[in-house]
Amino acid sequence: DKYGIEYQNEDINNLTFVKYGLWDLIFQNAFYINDEFFFYDQEWFEENIPVEYIMYRAIKYCKTLQDLLTKETLYDMIELTRENLEIFSLLDDILQEEIRSDSSWNIHTNAKFAVQEIKTLKEEKETMNVECLKLLNQKDARIKFLEENMESTCNLLREKEEIIRQMENSKSWKITKPLRDLRRGKKAK
Repeated sequence: DKYGIEYQNEDINNLTFVKYGLWDLIFQNAFYINDEFFFYDQEWFEENIPVEYIMYRAIKYCKTLQDLLTKETLYDMIELTRENLEIFSLLDDILQEEIRSDSSWNIHTNAKFAVQEIKTLKEEKETMNVECLKLLNQKDARIKFLEENMESTCNLLREKEEIIRQMENSKSWKITKPLRDLRRGKKAK
């Protein structure tokens, strides 16, 4: 009545009302540690609220639970009617609107998009990592090829230097030195 939600008396007669209902008592706000329950984020309460509404919200906002059973199955288990669900949905929208700030709501509603964006970025990162790994492997292969070529070239140069050194130390090279000097325009010594 407080929020102007229209209903038929028979739609709420089956509900259990509590004087102070902590309507944000959802699974994400409850922990079981060392055989004890701990609850946090319980600042929101309403007077004369149905316990079934609190259970409705716990089911509605628990994705893990919904992975096991459908919301409809869970609502059936606590004997909520279609009319109850319609009333609870309206009440939830009104209560959420009353407490929500635009900045926190934007964060909350955009979270699913942020999660998808993070997932996309992770996939892009993985793709980039694979591409970088390919490039590194190609670079490593190229370096190995160049190192082998350089070693081979160095060995060839050493062989040529040895041939030149042997040639320059030969008797024929020493005998023909004056002729080479004349040809270059130097005076023979």
